[in-house]
Amino acid sequence: MKFKIAAVLATALIFVAVVFSACGLPEEPRKFTGLEITEMPSKTEYIEGETFDPAGMVVSAVYSDGTKEVIDGTQYNYDLKQPLKTTDTYVVILYMDKMTDVKINVRRDTAESVVLKTPATRVSYYEGEVFDPSGMVLTATLISGKTADVAYSADDERFSFDKTPLAAGAEYVEVSYDGIPVRQEIEVARAPVPYEEFGAYLADCTAAEKTPVFSHEAVLSFASGAGVYSAGGVSYSEIKGTATDGEYIYAAASYGEKTTQTRIFKLDPETFEPLGYSAEYVASSTVDTLVYVKDGYVYTLTGGGEAAPAFAKTAITSFATEGDGGAFEAADVPAFKTGEGEAVETSAIRDIDFNAASRRYAVLTASTVYVYSEDGSYVSEFTVPGNAKINSDDLWNSHISTTDGYVYVSYHNLYLNKHVYPVLNVYDWAGDAAAEITIEQSAIGSGDYTKLTDVLVVGAECYTFFDNPNGSVFETGISVTYTTEMQSG
Repeated sequence: MKFKIAAVLATALIFVAVVFSACGLPEEPRKFTGLEITEMPSKTEYIEGETFDPAGMVVSAVYSDGTKEVIDGTQYNYDLKQPLKTTDTYVVILYMDKMTDVKINVRRDTAESVVLKTPATRVSYYEGEVFDPSGMVLTATLISGKTADVAYSADDERFSFDKTPLAAGAEYVEVSYDGIPVRQEIEVARAPVPYEEFGAYLADCTAAEKTPVFSHEAVLSFASGAGVYSAGGVSYSEIKGTATDGEYIYAAASYGEKTTQTRIFKLDPETFEPLGYSAEYVASSTVDTLVYVKDGYVYTLTGGGEAAPAFAKTAITSFATEGDGGAFEAADVPAFKTGEGEAVETSAIRDIDFNAASRRYAVLTASTVYVYSEDGSYVSEFTVPGNAKINSDDLWNSHISTTDGYVYVSYHNLYLNKHVYPVLNVYDWAGDAAAEITIEQSAIGSGDYTKLTDVLVVGAECYTFFDNPNGSVFETGISVTYTTEMQSG
């Protein structure tokens, strides 16, 4: 009996198994699982500025059962529709909630050829300088077929050029754009050497029959009645004589009815600001004041009125910034004589300078320059043609200044109604004429009564001093001229 029951159960199980095997389980619906680029677009290489082109691209939907279906090109979307940049490396393809990407390569629109359209602003150089492409404009034909004018910019890495110092005689320099060179013609001259002496420049110009080129570096004007410099509660309204020790300028400034009450002011040569002053003294002349520097002392002529003119000196170290200032003492100055042994009277001396390098005096009378050694021994003399014209007229100002190689003599009429421009004669120490120029008036020198009160040459710089009388006071101007353009070569 048990055997029969077991057999029946076995038969039933086999039947159930057969039934399920024949009918199968219910199948799950397939799912959209992703996107696939089944054919790449025809174009994957671009030039910056172009836009992505999907032509030829086939995008398929991928399903969970492994099947794929092509998506119509109007059904999917992509992100990069603006002009492409070199930083763009792929395009994202979007369909429903899935995405994929297409790799692309975007190149810069580089130049295939370059020509010079506008030359650089500067094309003339001295040896040792570096070429400057500023102002240069190139016309570039690009690989896209477009043309573009490109102006040089130091920030544009596509420009390159040789930055080594230029050699004299070089005729061109190559400037490259995107590695393509173009020639810029240039001129490279031998480097100029700045003149060390003002006279050397004028002498060279005269010998070469060239007009000197001067430039005003600074012009200072002191308003009428305002005074030039102040000390001891007094404003000194007229600069009447100047000198230098090679480091500072020493200027005699006066006031009073006859403008003989005088102090010597120590000035900064760059700003003309006073750095100190001497004690007050009475100058020997109402026209101009003799001032020179020798071995730490400033020398001048005192006197005036009934007093005979006499040399006095004050130590540079005694100059003060308050109080009375450094006092003067009698100066042991050589007794100057002519070549014939006759005394040169102190009253006849218009101006004097001592050259520290050569240890020589240059003494100016009305129309003669006398040269003496340090101990006063006569060396030579020469006549100043310009001053010979005014020998009989005491209203003429005469001034002298020296550098190592040259003697400078200037003269100007004081109150001559017919306006006469001041003249500067340049000589070597032997008395040979090197140059003659007319000094340009300062900014205040607009009337017949403007006078040149002094000329001071310091190396390659020439300082000119003017006054313009206005009643009982003076408007004073300091005109620093002739410096920056002086070069040889």
